[in-house]
Amino acid sequence: LQAMGFKILGIDASPQMIEIAKKRFPHCKFEIGKMEDYQLKSPVDGIVCLFGTFNYLTTNEEIKTYFQNAYKNLKTAGIL
Repeated sequence: LQAMGFKILGIDASPQMIEIAKKRFPHCKFEIGKMEDYQLKSPVDGIVCLFGTFNYLTTNEEIKTYFQNAYKNLKTAGIL
């Protein structure tokens, strides 16, 4: 995605996974946070949830909170 001109921000709740990601992709930006309540500084055009991470949300409340939060983090007509 970055090679296509997109600015990338990776988010993970695990500090250890963030460190691994930084080593593998030093040209990308990463921050520690939970996907269901992470607040971006400004809205984005798109949010991608990779490799089944959505499956870690195990209750209806977590899923609802995730979608509400994603909506807040997207620009108008943004894509999830």
